[in-house]
Amino acid sequence: MQTQGRNRGGFTLIELSVVITILSLLFMAVLPSIRAQQDSRASVTFLSSLRRLALDARTRAIDRGETLTLTYNDGDRVLELRPPGESNEEFGDPVMTVRMPGSAVLQNFQQGTNLSSSADWQIRLFPDGTSDGGGFEVLDSDKTTYFRIDANALLSMGSGNLPDVTNERWEAGTLEQRLSSP
Repeated sequence: MQTQGRNRGGFTLIELSVVITILSLLFMAVLPSIRAQQDSRASVTFLSSLRRLALDARTRAIDRGETLTLTYNDGDRVLELRPPGESNEEFGDPVMTVRMPGSAVLQNFQQGTNLSSSADWQIRLFPDGTSDGGGFEVLDSDKTTYFRIDANALLSMGSGNLPDVTNERWEAGTLEQRLSSP
């Protein structure tokens, strides 16, 4: 005798629960990797934008024939390139800005060869292609990268802390004069 049964083509509740559980575990394993990739991409984009900001700042100061000032707005976490002004409140609208990613922290600000606070930090770029010089360190995901603009308004970036530049400055009158041969 043959029994008549229904041929079901769907999942039972238990089978469906197992599939959902496996997919959830798989998603939870992959999600941190995706977030790490996004953070890494944001960090690389930020460092690339810093490089572009420094190069464009020097070029714009020379092309415009005016002094431009690179400042850091701690409240908005933005680096800004601004036209001249006598105080932070009098600066015009930014010419360029670079917004920091959430994971990055700027530290150890240097103005010229002296340490500075983030609120007072600025680097002036002059129309003759020179600058006050200065820099800072970017701490992002336990990796430190330094950003330094020298007296010729040229950028140097590298991993690690800001280099010691106190010995790079030559004071006027300390150069030896050449002796003329008799």
